[in-house]
Amino acid sequence: MINFKTHKLCLGVVALLLLATSLVFVACSDVVAPNGFATDGDAPHVTYSEIDLALNIVPGAFNARIIGSKDSIGAVSLDIWDGGGNLEWAETADTVEFVSDSAADDVGGLGASSIRVTGLDVNFDHLVEILVLDGLTPVTTVGEYSRINQALVTSVGVYDASNVGLITGTHNGCSCLQILIQPDKNISHKTHFTIPNGHTAIIRNIIVITDTTKVATYEFLVRPNLSFPPTAPFLGIARPLTLGGIAATTELRILNGREIPGKTDFWIQGSGTPPGGFVVFNIDMIIIDQDRVLGSVNTACEIAC
Repeated sequence: MINFKTHKLCLGVVALLLLATSLVFVACSDVVAPNGFATDGDAPHVTYSEIDLALNIVPGAFNARIIGSKDSIGAVSLDIWDGGGNLEWAETADTVEFVSDSAADDVGGLGASSIRVTGLDVNFDHLVEILVLDGLTPVTTVGEYSRINQALVTSVGVYDASNVGLITGTHNGCSCLQILIQPDKNISHKTHFTIPNGHTAIIRNIIVITDTTKVATYEFLVRPNLSFPPTAPFLGIARPLTLGGIAATTELRILNGREIPGKTDFWIQGSGTPPGGFVVFNIDMIIIDQDRVLGSVNTACEIAC
């Protein structure tokens, strides 16, 4: 007999967890769900529930959330992130140097003492590490990164604290800013994300929180077929999605998903009239291991299947 009260309670807890957390890139579990998800291309595939996905118990798949923000949208279309201007994408893999502009972001300090850096290596494979901060003294990653997808504070000096200063991550290959964590934010805010090699991203939901006194237009940009050094055929930058006339908080639920293949950059640019309004993007997606879940991938499908 199904205990509906228990199921409602579980759904409520999961919903609260999804709303309360911005933690992403949780490693997927190898636990096989009881309904027997098929990884063999010849076997029937079983559709997982929202709860299975939320709990990361789908073999070869995990949830990811991107948070990107910009304090002021200008008349000229620019990248949506908190770094200002447009991101300079790295063209090689190298170590990344992190530093805070506050001495409190240090072991024994009141602010952030460590961060988790999540990105991709030279082959665009997953690369993750925990980096211990040293306040005003720069610290360097062990791994060499071609992309930094996220930086997240993992420990602080006191119970209710967050990072005190501005924490920046600069790529040593191009000497260019790749990511930052604004004071008291605990997590980076940028819409730039690169799909790992051998994986496919399915974008499921986009929430836009914006200044209601402004009207803005946003473009979703993608650049597939990445390699170092760049190798033909060059597919260029595509703009498969444009959101125009946005002047209120908007939620876009992508019912059939928007599929993005591995080794693809994507990000959002925006402009507004009159200039000066803020915007925050929340993008929810599922990252799927092609070998374990999808089998052979229809590369002709490219961006928007």
